[in-house]
Amino acid sequence: MSGPVPSGGSGGLAAQAPAAPPFSAGPFVAMVVDEVTDYQRGILRGVEDELADTGTPVLVTVNHPRTGQDEDFLVRLLERGRVAALVVTAVQYHQLGQVLCSRALALGVPVVTISRRSPGTANVDADNAGAVRELMAHLIDECGARRPALLRGVHDSPDSAVREQAFRAALAERGMEVDEDLVLDGSYHREAAHRAVTALLARRRDLDAVVAANDAMAHGALDALRMAGLSVPGDVLVTGFDDLPESREGGLSLTTVDPGLHEQGRAAVRALRAQATGTGGTEDVRVPAVVVRRGSTRRGAAPVALPAGGERGAVARLDQDHLLEITRAFAGCSSLEELVDELAAHVPRLGVRSCFLVLLEEREDAAPAARVALAYARGAVSTGSAVFGNDELLPPEQLALLGRRAVIRTLAAGPRQHGYLLLEPGAGDRSRMLDLLQVDLTRALDALARERRLQEHAVELERVVALRTRQLEQEVAVRREAESRLRRANAELERIAMRDPLTGLANRRALDAALAERWERAARGDDPLGLVICDVDHFKGYNDRYGHPAGDECLRAVATALAAVAVRPGDVSARHGGEEFAVLLPATDERGTAHVARLLLAGVRALGIEHAGSPRASVSVSAGWAVARPARGGTVQDLVDAADRALYEAKLTGRDRAVGAEAVGVGVGDAVEVARPAR
Repeated sequence: MSGPVPSGGSGGLAAQAPAAPPFSAGPFVAMVVDEVTDYQRGILRGVEDELADTGTPVLVTVNHPRTGQDEDFLVRLLERGRVAALVVTAVQYHQLGQVLCSRALALGVPVVTISRRSPGTANVDADNAGAVRELMAHLIDECGARRPALLRGVHDSPDSAVREQAFRAALAERGMEVDEDLVLDGSYHREAAHRAVTALLARRRDLDAVVAANDAMAHGALDALRMAGLSVPGDVLVTGFDDLPESREGGLSLTTVDPGLHEQGRAAVRALRAQATGTGGTEDVRVPAVVVRRGSTRRGAAPVALPAGGERGAVARLDQDHLLEITRAFAGCSSLEELVDELAAHVPRLGVRSCFLVLLEEREDAAPAARVALAYARGAVSTGSAVFGNDELLPPEQLALLGRRAVIRTLAAGPRQHGYLLLEPGAGDRSRMLDLLQVDLTRALDALARERRLQEHAVELERVVALRTRQLEQEVAVRREAESRLRRANAELERIAMRDPLTGLANRRALDAALAERWERAARGDDPLGLVICDVDHFKGYNDRYGHPAGDECLRAVATALAAVAVRPGDVSARHGGEEFAVLLPATDERGTAHVARLLLAGVRALGIEHAGSPRASVSVSAGWAVARPARGGTVQDLVDAADRALYEAKLTGRDRAVGAEAVGVGVGDAVEVARPAR
């Protein structure tokens, strides 16, 4: 375990005056995580505090199992001697941890795992079994719980397994049987736990306690219990594990376990130092864990309340609004240059000290390389394209701009690696926003790569067609097949360009083209042309309450209801922009257009999508409609403006209703309400 140390040696771990700038001065400690949450931050603070006297920087590598891993990149850094020591946390993608640990040990790099043992490494964890025994004694012997439910973590997590074993043993010691229907999978995430407890409460409500294997799942259980009308701790006791800051803020008051995350981080560094100096560090370390009793298990205490929000809530809302802007901006980018420019415009607001977007390049005539597409440091943004070898983090002059901690976020979709974001965190916790930014940026890069491959394929097909036409004019069948493939490729490109990727409806570009074409056709036949524009009511409130992914699902459901009423040949249903949709109805008069608007409102109500922030308690839409007779005057814009004004009137007069405007071409008058839902 204490074999030779690569270039840089143990100097990165031995006490010394802090180097400046650290990342360019020598090796760093790499910490591998799935995501950056309060759990990982607790360990990271311990690692940094223990390294404070050395000046050794820490690189946090975020490798989520759903976005792909790049162990080759980390292995290259290990082989170049850039990594002084390796800390591998309880990564879900266990194979990645084993690959990195095995390679590091072969190179003589000190390795410590945290709550995820790998062959040949020392492991640091908390006294999970002892803490759960004490927690169960508190719940059963002191609080009188008799029907506790268990929320366990991911299936192969050692911590989750030990905590479950201790839960079962505590019941067995007291002669109590484990009700397997009360053993739930929460995957260590709040949303998964919320869904599991909600499903349980739909079957039965006789549980009197929920024991969660971490705090995030405990908060998911609290959400589900509140929504079911159950009081905590009056009806159900709830406990967590990890004692994260959220559990101590506002009125949450969650009984939990302090696993000594800070001390785990410090113990990991002490073990690394011992390995580097050959004095030990191969023994497992178990950190004491302490049960923290709070209001969620205190009988007679006031019900556990939702957090008041305050400054942290305001920051979260600002982050969500900013992220929505970024998502919309990325979705509209048609080239890599546009995408980089959009990121450059938003990066100063991300709350980071520095940010580097590195894209990987594969060249036919040279070794693989990387280029810095965007650099943000010391308040300045540049979008140059500095190229460097892909076995380094950054070119030396830019690496020197980093402080003592950096986070690397892989931009990968399945096996395809587009590059990474290298960030130096700023003040405050923006990790959740950066998680979503990582996903949005990866999606945008992947979409551009797919479109670029289609375009390259189309160009190649054109070249093949021209060549074969000149050389093989007799082979008609071959030429026709190539032309057919080219048409299909171009048709696919056109289809992608005219469809909204989220809802599958026609996009704004397709709607504008349809409006122009249907207008000319209606003018030739003196036919009416109807247009309905609708908008999801209180959609920002829905996003704030339920989150961005739920907002996407809501828009997809509304799009389905929209398509269900635009069923005649020639009808066009489209996403007009954001949460706004439109239905174009050729050869449809005022009566028919008003009828379609009413059907649309009824269809959305029938979805029954919960919306606690709406007066109806479910998602609804407001609609404005107008009818034009192009042969009698007016323009397409007159029709759109009339429907828009009618929609605005529907919003002003109470929402969840349809309002119509007078006919376009005969004089567009004030909006008139033609359908008011029963209340």
